[in-house]
Amino acid sequence: MIKMVQEQLYNNCALIIADTVNHGNYRTPNEELSIDILVGHIVAYQ
Repeated sequence: MIKMVQEQLYNNCALIIADTVNHGNYRTPNEELSIDILVGHIVAYQ
């Protein structure tokens, strides 16, 4: 995913992994793919 953003195939993307035990919790394996960065990108283009 990071490579696709770096090659400008996508503006931005996010990867979150759901916690199957603690429903509603998630983690981001890479800070560059965080949901916060994606939401900020979306808000900036509205």
